[in-house]
Amino acid sequence: MKKSIVALVIASLVVSMAGPVFAENNNNNNDGIPSVPSVPSIESVAPQSENFTSSTIRSDNLTALKARGKNLITQRIRALNRLNQKLDKSKLADTDKASLKAEIASNLSGLAALGAKIAADTDIAVARTDIQSIYTAYRIYAVFLPKINGIMTSVILQQHANLMSATTVAKYDLKIAELKATGATTTEVEALMADAKAKIAEGLAKAKTAQTGFAGLKPADYPATNAVIKTNAQLLKDSRAALKAAEKILVKVRLQLKAVNAKLQLEKRKAELQKKLDERKKNQEEKINEQKKKLEDKQNAQKQKLDEKLQKKQSGNTTGTKK
Repeated sequence: MKKSIVALVIASLVVSMAGPVFAENNNNNNDGIPSVPSVPSIESVAPQSENFTSSTIRSDNLTALKARGKNLITQRIRALNRLNQKLDKSKLADTDKASLKAEIASNLSGLAALGAKIAADTDIAVARTDIQSIYTAYRIYAVFLPKINGIMTSVILQQHANLMSATTVAKYDLKIAELKATGATTTEVEALMADAKAKIAEGLAKAKTAQTGFAGLKPADYPATNAVIKTNAQLLKDSRAALKAAEKILVKVRLQLKAVNAKLQLEKRKAELQKKLDERKKNQEEKINEQKKKLEDKQNAQKQKLDEKLQKKQSGNTTGTKK
């Protein structure tokens, strides 16, 4: 009977073992583990627009050339303004935003000045050269936009890797240390944590390498820049893949920690229950022994009285016989 009661209590403990120690904020589907940001396509927005040909400036009409130049500059200024808006909405730190905004501002002012110069040109040959410089000096579509987008994405991935290390990894390391201090076995979860940290380090390193690669892009290096963009865009994808793998491993870590904690709490409650049962058994034995002693004392007292009566009777019989 006692064994069945113990089993029933233990079963109820297992069902209700989701302890508050491991409660986390549900800010995404992974219970507090930051979700890895997506990686946009980092490539030339319109590479064909950067393939300057003589047909671009073939017209002998100065007015038509100026209109062509104005249109090309307007398109690029709009693209840069959209990039500025994207930067404003990004999760980049203010210092990183300021650095990239300065580069955008430099291109905007340069294009504006070039536009004013083209509008003021009075010579067809000079106008043709100025229009050609829209391509050669800026390469907004083929170089600058991929450069800024690439830097932006690489910095965001680095921020995310550092966030994972500073929050989830640090928190789980602390929990593992707490569990080890209680004597729990954490070998498996520690191995998972090592894998997660390795993936985070991999993602961080690749994002940093990509940032350096994008930062080195220059309009003058076009079209060799296409290969550089492709290489570093792949690094960003690989970086995200590594961080995503770390995220999945951390989910396993969270579940494993809960399992270890549940087992530890179960053992603790079992020990407490066994202690209570032992104490109850001891108390019952003490009561039984006390009752036995009282009964024995009563029986001994009764026996003593009987012995005394018998002795008194025998003594009386002996006296009567003598007379």
